[in-house]
Amino acid sequence: MGTDIHGWVECRTWREGLDYDETAWHPAISLFSLGMPRDYDAFACLFGVRDFQAMWRPVAANRGLPSDTSLKVRAEHATWAGTAFAETWLTWSEARAIDWTEPALPRVTHISRYHRAPDGALHLIHSHDWSRSFARASGINTLSFFELATDQVMAGETQRARPPGC
Repeated sequence: MGTDIHGWVECRTWREGLDYDETAWHPAISLFSLGMPRDYDAFACLFGVRDFQAMWRPVAANRGLPSDTSLKVRAEHATWAGTAFAETWLTWSEARAIDWTEPALPRVTHISRYHRAPDGALHLIHSHDWSRSFARASGINTLSFFELATDQVMAGETQRARPPGC
């Protein structure tokens, strides 16, 4: 099951019903309308979501839904009926201040699958891919714990656990 980011870009503006010097948040455009792709590295870097390998120091993780967000955003959030998680927000000044040249904490080791087009260009098919054959060719043991235990029993290599000091 995948993870998607849902949200809005909101702007502070005056609207009817406010005092002349008062402003409130107003939804400008949804992230869906911006065509936000499912990009787990971006989700991890910005919001700490799906960072299973602890590769990023998130910019704005788990701040919660802003108390003064617009009614439209609150209403949409309510439709998720408790399935939403890691609610947070990011200001424009914070986004502008991000050092986009800062490297991830360790080296990224995701397997990405590409297709070579007839013209020679590579097109990304899937990032964060899993391939048992590629892992085995790389020297990674891909047997499950059950398979390893079964192999050891069949080979007569099992040892009974003993209490300490025996």
